[in-house]
Amino acid sequence: IGEGAFPIVKLVYNRKYDKHYACKIVPIHMLEERDLYQRFELEVRISQLMRHPGVAAITDILKDDNNFYIFMEYYPKGNLLNYIVSRHKLDEKEAKGLIYQIFDALEYVHRQKVSHRDLKPENIMIDDSGRLRISDFGLSRFVGDDNLVKTPCGSPCYVSPECISGKFYDGLISDVWSCGVILYAMVTGMLPWTKRKMSDLFNQIRNADFKIPAYVSNQCANLIQMLLTVDPNKRITLEQAKHHTWFDGKPSNDSISLKY
Repeated sequence: IGEGAFPIVKLVYNRKYDKHYACKIVPIHMLEERDLYQRFELEVRISQLMRHPGVAAITDILKDDNNFYIFMEYYPKGNLLNYIVSRHKLDEKEAKGLIYQIFDALEYVHRQKVSHRDLKPENIMIDDSGRLRISDFGLSRFVGDDNLVKTPCGSPCYVSPECISGKFYDGLISDVWSCGVILYAMVTGMLPWTKRKMSDLFNQIRNADFKIPAYVSNQCANLIQMLLTVDPNKRITLEQAKHHTWFDGKPSNDSISLKY
């Protein structure tokens, strides 16, 4: 049901619990050959730490002579990217509830002193009840008291200006930028960046050179601009974003129902 850089993900069935799971199969020899053992162990450690209704859950890990087998909750409704594409773009009422769920789950992740570093709609799953689940901690890192990380990583269209600077940056504040790109994609069905050449794309990101369509409400546009603020010291925080006037009070997570 899925394939990454080298692991594959298969759908498995537990007869005892009459339930399906996703099983990521990771060949041990590839971890050793590519010197990825430490990174893999960190991903598992971070994933096992997460216990929140807005974060994808690992249920078990097994190992034999050849592979690691990571068992995860199975989300047959797919991911947020596929949902946005199927709808072309989301109306703002629905987008409010969904982005609020992401803010709430990401706040939890950050309280664990973890920077996700690869937030994008493809890594946000939809569970059986229509709630969003942040997933894929393959590039995540624990941060210290200063929240600093250095390695540039993530998907180019979702990385922050400071992430591509080559300098140390606050990994938690960088995740907030990614939320801005996700919100833009929700309400427009597009990405804010128009350049295809990597150097030109990065220049757009560094300068926050994007346009918001006129059909996006002023309040939603304001929140996008505050999330996509180049200076990380002036960027809105998750707590501030959750209280932005666009929400006009806390959205009800329980009433969100994805429309297929």
